[in-house]
Amino acid sequence: KIDPDFLTAKKGRKSALKKSNNSSPETANDLLFKGLTLFESKEYEEAIEVFDLLLKIKSDDYNPDFVLSMKGKSLNEIGKYDEANNALEEALTYDPENAHAWNYRGFALEKLGKNEEAIESYEQALNIDPELAEARDNKEKLQKNLNNTSTETANDLLFKGLTLFESKKYEEAIEVFDLLLKIKSDDYDPAFVLSIKGKALYEIGRYEEAKKDLEQTLVYDPENSFAKEILDTINQQLQKKPTQNTKPGSQPSNSCIGSAECGDECCAPDEKCCKTKYGPMCYDPLTHLCRNGDLQTVWGDSVLPHNYGMGVPGSSNQPKKNENTMTGRL
Repeated sequence: KIDPDFLTAKKGRKSALKKSNNSSPETANDLLFKGLTLFESKEYEEAIEVFDLLLKIKSDDYNPDFVLSMKGKSLNEIGKYDEANNALEEALTYDPENAHAWNYRGFALEKLGKNEEAIESYEQALNIDPELAEARDNKEKLQKNLNNTSTETANDLLFKGLTLFESKKYEEAIEVFDLLLKIKSDDYDPAFVLSIKGKALYEIGRYEEAKKDLEQTLVYDPENSFAKEILDTINQQLQKKPTQNTKPGSQPSNSCIGSAECGDECCAPDEKCCKTKYGPMCYDPLTHLCRNGDLQTVWGDSVLPHNYGMGVPGSSNQPKKNENTMTGRL
């Protein structure tokens, strides 16, 4: 069941985009549509900024509880669970019957390790809207994980998490590592678990969360070279400004000092340029990911070298695209 406020706002997003391109002041409706459009595009940080601007405007054109709940969900998406919980609690002061806000708050509390409060929040959402499948699924999943924790030892969870990680089932591995980190035991090294969890988060593109866990790894073990390497790569990714996708054969406008030239883009120092059917892309050796600006695609377990020919459809050197892409999760 989708929040009717969201459906209503979604109908006007095209007009909102048109209005946001002109120089006239943006109205509450403009900002609402703009924020929702950014949210749908998974540009969560930008959406949060727009929601904050909107909340400063006193207007009957929007419901504060809805905007705050969407802000909270956006904060959940980028791993800022404390801030998400604050936003969602504020949303519920406006409308205690907002089932979606209760559900999103439950998710934030779960990630903060406040499992009993999370279950209560999910139950509150279901009391208001028994058909809210997301809240029901979240509650059942959390209860199942808690039941598993009571029977599985730290060693069991460590082995299970590492097996899932090696099988590239990163999201499932992250959930197991979260359970393991709640157990106080001498049977595992928190720095090691946090570093592997950070790598798993990195692999699925959840860079902010990965950065947080890797920084915590270095608190436990300041000399952890594995965590430092991934953290350096994440910082490079976050510092890069997105560029427009280039066309095959395009030339860089400026020479790149100390890094590879790749179409209209300079790769990071540890990256190389490879050719794909989409044109030149920088290749990150840590993730086997070819990217160009905001375009990301994985080519199996290998990548195309810089001098690889573009290939002819049907020929032996034409790569097959792996449909898997780097995605986030809520």
